[in-house]
Formats: sequence, structure tokens, C-alpha cells
Amino acid sequence: MLKKFSYIYGLDIGTSKICASIARVHKDGKIEIIYSRLTKTEGLKEGCVIEMPALTNSIQEAVTKAEDSCTIKMRRVFTNISNSLVVGANIESMITAHDKESEIKASDVDKVINSTRRTHIPFKKMNIYLAPQSFMLDNQGEIRNPLGLYGSKLSLKAHLVSVPLNAAHNIINSINHAGLEIKDMIPSGVASSLAVLTEEEKKKGVLLIDLGAGTTDIALFHDGALMHTEVLPGGGNSITQSMATEFRIPFEYAERLKRSLDLTSSSKRGVSEQILISNRDASLRKVEQKELSQFIKSKVKELLSSLKKNLIDQGYIDKLGSGLVITGGGSLAGGLIEMAESLFQLPVKLGTPLMGEGGRSNLFKDNISLGWNSPLYATSMGLLLYGIKHYKKPKPWESKLEPNVLSKIKHVFSDYF
Repeated sequence: MLKKFSYIYGLDIGTSKICASIARVHKDGKIEIIYSRLTKTEGLKEGCVIEMPALTNSIQEAVTKAEDSCTIKMRRVFTNISNSLVVGANIESMITAHDKESEIKASDVDKVINSTRRTHIPFKKMNIYLAPQSFMLDNQGEIRNPLGLYGSKLSLKAHLVSVPLNAAHNIINSINHAGLEIKDMIPSGVASSLAVLTEEEKKKGVLLIDLGAGTTDIALFHDGALMHTEVLPGGGNSITQSMATEFRIPFEYAERLKRSLDLTSSSKRGVSEQILISNRDASLRKVEQKELSQFIKSKVKELLSSLKKNLIDQGYIDKLGSGLVITGGGSLAGGLIEMAESLFQLPVKLGTPLMGEGGRSNLFKDNISLGWNSPLYATSMGLLLYGIKHYKKPKPWESKLEPNVLSKIKHVFSDYF
């Protein structure tokens, strides 16, 4: 008897939270998101594993809650990686598809992509994601789809994301020790982009900023292709820690204050309100709300200014026809969107899963709760979208991976047509 449906499992591992998600794919094509919940992460700092048993326990807790809620067992998961050691680079590779001019077939495209993956392996690093940008056939460039064209030498321009082997192993082993296998691992920024960006935005040029607790993930698209990825160390937690140190208050209290303040509030009021804050010894003192807001604002501005400078230096700032999309838990800070618009002088909007292709194509219609449409779930929903897109699409090179721990990861690249 044929199964009526299959399951897609997503595991979003962040510095402060883990989100286990489950989607049910029916035989008739109907898709249901049946579970997605946040639990606390232990054992990570700025995306790097600092205590594997603690991280494994956090994963097991998240997975157990998902399994108990849905009465099914999670097995092979689509997961993410996000730390400052993740590096993206634009590369080019060429093969001789035929000795003489012949029609380019799917096997030729597979061959050049496979060649690119195998020949561009940085020292002691693991390639986790390859996004084709364009092809060249003999002397004709900027080809989106070479299938059916005639030629002999086929070249590929692509964006390749890699991570040090030890950093990848640490995440892989933590997941394996929790009783799971990895179907595929992709950069967090790429996953979030699938949930919150539209194809039109990618064509015009758009910068995705995923503000997490421990890292800030960047993904830049232009002409429909991924052109730049970057993971900056530091996120919401670093701002909270700086605030806790500056005002001599507990971290948890600083986090609550940070979430309650509007970055634009100080400029809207002539008189600053005073806030009672709790010291580490539980005594109380008064602090100007304006002082707190200005401190947080300076830290956020420092992060955004550094990012803007990098974009200018690399020549990308003029390629953002659709502006910026900011998502992740840090994006919920009041006044952040307005502040980014002022700094970049570009359109900026908050990125939520229903704004991306999943929402535009009604993929999430009638089965995504209001909670799951929060920027907090951008990476989680993106992992499910990626899984739905790829779980039935094995590539010819999957069986040729090295027989070691890395073979647990299926190198399934994004659709390039």
C-alpha cells in the first residue's frame, strides 16, 4: 500500500533557541505544517559549539516535544549552520561537455556543477551550499538555462558557501548524538531567504539581514542569483551583554529592557521618562529611558554601519533595487526598520514567512498559524520550504560522496532552472 503522505523535518539550531518543525506532504500535493515550536538552546556561543552534551540535550528536548505532540518519530532533518566561520565566495568552473558542438543536456549541467563542487574545496573546509548564478557556453555568457543550446565548453559561475571541518563536525555530531541523521545542511541566511524573499525582490536586488541572538546572517541577491553571503559575529545577545555591563544589571533583566524600548522613542519625546532598574544586588535605581535607548541605538547603528561599509567596499550597495529585508528575533526591536532606512537610504521592511514565495504561492495558506508568521520562525519555515522542494529530488552525485561522517549530508543544491 502506497503512503498517503510523507513528512519533512526541519531543525533550526540558533544560539538562543532551537526550533523543531514538521510538515506533512500529501500524495495529492497538499502541504500541512503540523508543528513548529521554540525551545532554549544550551551549548552554543555565536553559533559555535562550546559544550556538545548540552547542545545534544537541547536538540533532544526540542525533538522529543515535537515527536510527542505529533506522535511520529523525527529521523532525517534539514538543518542550518550559522557562525562567523561560514564563508561564501563567487567561483567559476569549466568543462568540455563535447569534443564538437552538440546539444547541452541535463547530464552536462550536472557534470559542471559536480566538477565545481569537487574542485573548489578550501583547505580543511567543507562545502555546504552551492548556488549557480549563470552559465557560459563557449563565448556566450550570462546564460540562465543552457539546456538545448549547442556548444562544447560549458562554464558555471556560482556562489559557494563553506565552513571549517571542525565547526561542521561539531554540529553534525551533536545532531547525530541526539539520534538524528542529516538530510541536508544549509546556511541560516539562505534558509531565511527562502521564507521571506520573493523572486521579484531577488531579481531587482535585495539584502537579507537575519538578526539572531548570537550572529547576524547576510544573504545578497541580484539578477535572481545569490551573490554574497556573510555571517557576522554578534547579534542581539552581544547588545544585551554590553547593556548589562554598562548599566550593571543582570543579563536577563537587560534583555527584557531591550525588548521593551523603542529605538526611535527618544527622538519623539521632549522629556525622557525615568525607568526603575534592578541592580545585581536587587536594589533599585532610576535611569533615563533616553539613556537606555541611545545606548542600544548606538550598538545597532555600529552593526548596521559596519555592514553598510562592507557593501560599499565590495560594490554591492548600488545593486539593491528592492532594498533591505530584516528578519530574525532581533528584527522585532521597535524602531529598527526606520533606523535602517535612515542609515542606508533604501527601502527596508520586516521579513516574515508569509511575505516570501511560500506565502505568495499559498503554500502556507490555511495551515500556518499567526505565531509561525513571526520573523522568529523565518529560518524554520525556510528549512521546511527547502525540504519540501528537495526531498524527492536526489542528484546523480549523491551516491559518490566519501564514505565517512560527512556522507550523512546530502549535497542537494538549489534548483537552478
